[in-house]
Amino acid sequence: NSLPGVFYMIDTNGRFVKWNKNLETETEYTADEISQLNPLDLFSKKDRPLIQERIEKTFSDGKDSVEINAVSKNGRVVPYYLTGSRITLNGNTYLTGVGIEMTEFRRMEDEVKECEENLKAFLDNAPDAILIHDIQGTIVDFNKKAEELLGLSRKGYIGKSILDIGLVGKERLPIIIDGLKEIKKGKANKPVELEFIHKNGSRGILEVTGFPITRDGKTQVCDIIRDITDIKTTAKAKVKKPKK
Repeated sequence: NSLPGVFYMIDTNGRFVKWNKNLETETEYTADEISQLNPLDLFSKKDRPLIQERIEKTFSDGKDSVEINAVSKNGRVVPYYLTGSRITLNGNTYLTGVGIEMTEFRRMEDEVKECEENLKAFLDNAPDAILIHDIQGTIVDFNKKAEELLGLSRKGYIGKSILDIGLVGKERLPIIIDGLKEIKKGKANKPVELEFIHKNGSRGILEVTGFPITRDGKTQVCDIIRDITDIKTTAKAKVKKPKK
């Protein structure tokens, strides 16, 4: 009864011979009722052939697993990850296994999917260039603005390191490396100015701000990139302008 999830032991005749209290709680059947059930009774009619197949496979091959919806006595549908292993006790063969409820996991999957969709919408509609890479610097995504500003192409740059694609001069690479180190510590980067080299050979000045994000359970870096070339050029011209 101390096992997490539900535990069950089934004989070759398709009867429960042992189980924990969680099986009674989750299925909403009493102990007497479970002793009379066939394991297939805990699933919808459309899923029973698959469960029967997996039970037979476990008895023949020694182990198997499946992710499937179980149906309680009162019709409550719950997703489970079920395992099965063949064992022999006192000359008799049994299937033992555990079932882990997947409701929370499914909810988290839905939230991750929603976050991914929101991130995609953010990338597609952001007014600034956005470049996403892992904490080692490998590019995993960027938006249309980044393609236009930096002269990138998805085919040519996804999977490459930001340190190796020649967007900034070698003398500025230590700044990027230091920024990656800060991200690994979970810290956002302060805005930095970098001279960049466009694919067409032109040069400009970028303001880059990087911060950590989580995608698919992994820490990545989202760089927001702004072209401040005109601003810097104007400011420089004002400084040089002679006083009357």
